[in-house]
Amino acid sequence: MKRSQIFVPVACAIAVMAFLFAWRTNLSVQSDISLSDSSVVCVSEVERWDIASKRKLPTRIKLPNDWMKSSVDATEVYYRYEFKAPLDTGGTTAVLLPNVNLNVQLHLNGFPLESVGRMTEPIAHNNFTPLLFRLPKERQVSGANELLLKVVSFPPGHGFLGEFCLGPYATLQDVYQKQLILGPKFAQIITLFSLVFTIFMAFVWVLRRSETMYGWMAATFFFWTLHSLKYHVSEVPISSLFWAWYLFISSISSGMSSYFLIQKFRDGGRSHWDRWVLRIWILIVVALSCVALQNSLLFYPLAEASSAITVLLVASIFIR
Repeated sequence: MKRSQIFVPVACAIAVMAFLFAWRTNLSVQSDISLSDSSVVCVSEVERWDIASKRKLPTRIKLPNDWMKSSVDATEVYYRYEFKAPLDTGGTTAVLLPNVNLNVQLHLNGFPLESVGRMTEPIAHNNFTPLLFRLPKERQVSGANELLLKVVSFPPGHGFLGEFCLGPYATLQDVYQKQLILGPKFAQIITLFSLVFTIFMAFVWVLRRSETMYGWMAATFFFWTLHSLKYHVSEVPISSLFWAWYLFISSISSGMSSYFLIQKFRDGGRSHWDRWVLRIWILIVVALSCVALQNSLLFYPLAEASSAITVLLVASIFIR
């Protein structure tokens, strides 16, 4: 088969992969006309709170707060925000949190509100979906009200809290629904497309077994489909470390198989580098699996280094 005849499926593969990699994972409050309403208060600064001594820490925190950038080496951090009640909501008051890593629980005047999923291992992964909470009217007091946000994450130092908003439930629910469409629901469409493309390419490869490019294309999309489950699974069935192992292995495998896909499309036959790349792929999978089985936090820097190696290998095929 001529290369011109296989250009269309390869172009489709590259386009879809570009969508997958470009899709933003950090949700933010949209510049929506509804948020210009005076009844909505968007919070960009909070206090770090020491839950043991029940006092604020010396410095105020600007949002978004990335624990890695601010050198926070912890698995849970408390933030405090004080607001005056009653808010001009005309009904039920709510809090919209577009971006938290991994999960959050709210306390209103010392009363814990129900969290969305587990706050202990395995922690619920709500980092790819916005969260909307109602603030019970009976728990609010006239004057100053304390809103305490407990953010939990794993491994230590990988938490995140973005800006959040308080306002009428109906108004924030409208923004929340738009965020769901642009975030998780859009991701579902991409995952479904990736799965369909995987099956289609696998079917083509079965019919043309000698043309391994189709097999590598199917493999690339298969591994990415597995990886994209992170956008849809909140209550992970395994520990956070092993869930990270699953995500890194599927992502690295998608990258490695895309190396062979691009190589087959560019050079046609086998390359003398193929055997070495395959060995590196196997070595990475075995090494990450062994470290994960030890429940060692060394897994994370090793996995990030392995991901960097994968990116370099894929990039190298375009420059040699």
